[in-house]
Amino acid sequence: MTVAYSDEIDIMEAVRARLRSKHVEFTAKTCFLSDTPIPPVMPFSDFAVTIVNGGTSYDENTYMGAGPNALDNQLTLLITIIKLCALDTPGRTEDALIHHSRGILPYRKTILNALLVSDDQYCEGHKDQWVMEVDDYQVLRERGPIPRGWTPPRYEVMNDRTYLTTTLTLTMNFDQEL
Repeated sequence: MTVAYSDEIDIMEAVRARLRSKHVEFTAKTCFLSDTPIPPVMPFSDFAVTIVNGGTSYDENTYMGAGPNALDNQLTLLITIIKLCALDTPGRTEDALIHHSRGILPYRKTILNALLVSDDQYCEGHKDQWVMEVDDYQVLRERGPIPRGWTPPRYEVMNDRTYLTTTLTLTMNFDQEL
C-alpha cells in the first residue's frame, strides 16, 4: 500500500467513514461532522455521534529542520455520543448509562474498537492498530490515533428533552503537504 500526505479534512472524513462502517446505528443521519460536540439544533431524534475538529498544532522542531517539506500536524478530534434518555422512573438513570441497547457507555467500546483496532492484521495473537486510508492510500503519519480519555457522562437539556452525553478526546499526528 502506498502512503500519502493528508489534511485534517481527509482525517475527519476517514474517521466518519470508519465509524459508519463499524456499527449499523452509525449512519449519515446519526454520525456526522459538526462544528461543536453538541449541536444547538439537533438533526436527529434520540441518538447521534458527532465528530469535531478540536484544534491542531504543528511540531516546531520538525518544521525548523525541514521547513514546509515536513509539516507534522497534530490533530485533536472530539467524538461525542448523544443519546436521548428518560429519567421519569427509578432505574432509568442506570439504563441510560449501562443498558446494552439504550445506554451510552457500551458505545464507548464500539467507538474505540472502530478507531484503534485493525480489521484483519494480527501479529502473534495481538491486535494491530487501524491504519487510516484516504482514497486507497495510507495516511503518512507519525502516530496513529491515540485516545486521551472520555468525559464523565453528563446531561444536556435541549428543547425540553434530556440527553446523556460523553466525549472522547483523540489525537493523531500526520504529515501534511503544503
